[in-house]
Amino acid sequence: MQTPLPSTELTQVLSLPRAGRTGIFGMTGAGKTLLADTLRSGWLTRFPAGKCLIIDSKPHYRAQWLLSGLAATPLYRKWEQNPHDYLPGSYLIPLGGNYRRSLTMAYRKSRLVIVQGPREHWHELLQCMQAFYELYGARTGPRLVDIDEGADFFEVERYGGIILQALRAGRQLGLGVILGSQRPKFIPKSTLTESDRVYLMKLKSHDDFITLVKDGGWPKDVPAPARFHEFRYWDFYHESYPSGGLFKLGGL
Repeated sequence: MQTPLPSTELTQVLSLPRAGRTGIFGMTGAGKTLLADTLRSGWLTRFPAGKCLIIDSKPHYRAQWLLSGLAATPLYRKWEQNPHDYLPGSYLIPLGGNYRRSLTMAYRKSRLVIVQGPREHWHELLQCMQAFYELYGARTGPRLVDIDEGADFFEVERYGGIILQALRAGRQLGLGVILGSQRPKFIPKSTLTESDRVYLMKLKSHDDFITLVKDGGWPKDVPAPARFHEFRYWDFYHESYPSGGLFKLGGL
């Protein structure tokens, strides 16, 4: 079994571009969320003027603040208090309101904003993402949208809607995308082909790997990791080392 590569290369592959299209694929427990957290935190550090919106459909992240200025803690009293899911300084966007106004208010206070809700509210999450897409442009600084479970939204928007729009045209507006999923098999080819870099973790089904090879361009001779908390990396613009390398996030 291949040994994960040194930390020097790990630092390189964890540096997201200003407005890239990033896919993270792995089964439950593989470490996908922690990897996304690491990529997002690094991006916010590299781009001090950047704004990030997390689209949380499970939901599982815990925001610190409401737009009213009150603590969001009461909303999460029944939740498991996993420290990895708490995002200090983040603001929660209320559902069903004027998303442009809510986003404007939130970004005056923080660079990290969350919109979240269960299945019956997924349309609202997409509407908030649409407002984020339209509200700002390249001149207002870099932006990143982190979609925690991308496959969920293709039950709502069969052909991708704002997600596919952001992947195809967001670069010109300074918008980067992180799209995570446990089951790439359920993500349309039109979406998978837009990724310029992929982080592949342990998969539940070989069908998911085949989908990434056929529809996403993943090289068929680069297997998915066999162990949890490891990942392989592929940059479609630089298909040489460290593309194809096996890595492990420290502390996972």
